[in-house]
Amino acid sequence: MRKAYPLCFLLVALSFTTVLTAQTVNSFFRHIPPDAEQVYHINLAVLGSKVSWDEISGLVPAPKSESDQEFMKYVKDPSLSGIDFHQGLIITSSHLDKNTDSPACLTILAHLVDSGKLLSLIRDKEKKLHSFKLPGKGSVAGEDRMAFAWNDKMVVFTIVIIPKHPEAGKVGAGASSAYYTLAAAKKSMAALEGFNNSIYTTDATFMNGFSDDADFHIWSPQGSILKQLAEMSKKKNPLHFKVPASTSQLHSLTSFRFDAGKIVTRTTTIVPPDSAYLYKIYNSRPLNTDLITHLPGKAILGMVNMHFDPSLISGMLDKYHIRQMIDSMLSSKGVTVDDILKTFKGDFLIAATQPTQIPDTGKVEPNIYFAATIADLGALMKVGSKLGLNPDSKEGLGKKMGFTLKDNILVVGGKGPTEAFVSTNNSANLNLINDRVRNSTVSGVV
Repeated sequence: MRKAYPLCFLLVALSFTTVLTAQTVNSFFRHIPPDAEQVYHINLAVLGSKVSWDEISGLVPAPKSESDQEFMKYVKDPSLSGIDFHQGLIITSSHLDKNTDSPACLTILAHLVDSGKLLSLIRDKEKKLHSFKLPGKGSVAGEDRMAFAWNDKMVVFTIVIIPKHPEAGKVGAGASSAYYTLAAAKKSMAALEGFNNSIYTTDATFMNGFSDDADFHIWSPQGSILKQLAEMSKKKNPLHFKVPASTSQLHSLTSFRFDAGKIVTRTTTIVPPDSAYLYKIYNSRPLNTDLITHLPGKAILGMVNMHFDPSLISGMLDKYHIRQMIDSMLSSKGVTVDDILKTFKGDFLIAATQPTQIPDTGKVEPNIYFAATIADLGALMKVGSKLGLNPDSKEGLGKKMGFTLKDNILVVGGKGPTEAFVSTNNSANLNLINDRVRNSTVSGVV
């Protein structure tokens, strides 16, 4: 198995060595295992047009051993591997079982121009390689938890990676190397035959995303908020609240483009229907620029803006039956979720600014502000009194900080600077606001 990793590294490394013509990898979509948790696409055509092989090969140290010289032979002439580097390379990761503690599987899909050359290369590197037939499936070869299946057009490699504590997995705990080699062979052959109606052949976002001109693509699932709440409900809790488990997952498509002097990345998250309600909060309320223009000081060092409709949070708590739990946590303070949600309009700002007056020593602490728009003054007084938000209070926030309330804007910070906040109107601060800050529910500027 120790030899399998260098071999697969060689295959991936060689994928960067040829200047290519643009092609898509649509023919590969049906060969991606439906249980793949992450999918990576190396766009060889685009990368090959940006980086010459001479530049890459110049970074490789001169060979010192016989094995290094053998490696350099394929580095200097990648076509000797039999792999078609005029097309993209796809790498996926998954598990043998739905349990994430089970052994992981790494699968590599590559096009071929000469299967004979590839087989000769592999047999030369893997001396203990065994070929065997799966009934009705065709021929595969493998050894020590690695196997590959091929035809005249493509090859599929699968490597099984054992977790540090194999007894934690449900599949093959304590199994022999032969067991995992057979599992790898089955997965390789299944991928070679292809799959119909999987997410990778039906999801337009995935297919279009992986077919554009980015250098590198990543498709990965993210646990939806609903799924995380479902996991929480399984643990011991005094209220015994339960949240129905989500049957779908959030997926993110990330692309990377390597341009002169910069790397451009873009991520798109696909929200499944059962989680859509949770994401109504995004862009539910426009950015309130008034809070930003109020920031005093010589310069803004950094700020975080958040804006949303608080009523949507109330609906979410009811929908997923967690209001009781949060109210119970707040009961010791004498407030409820509704008290807090009624208090605010939904505009929040945390900022650090450089003071206008700087002492001769040059050493000065930045002024820190928390500002929010207020919807219900009565609710604010109730919540504030419970938290000690009172300038004369000897406990809570009032002991260490000052606050100012004017024109339904609450400012918490240093006792002097908060007064400067409400009296400042500096439109130059808006120079920090671009479309991304304006259109993001949560944004940060430094």
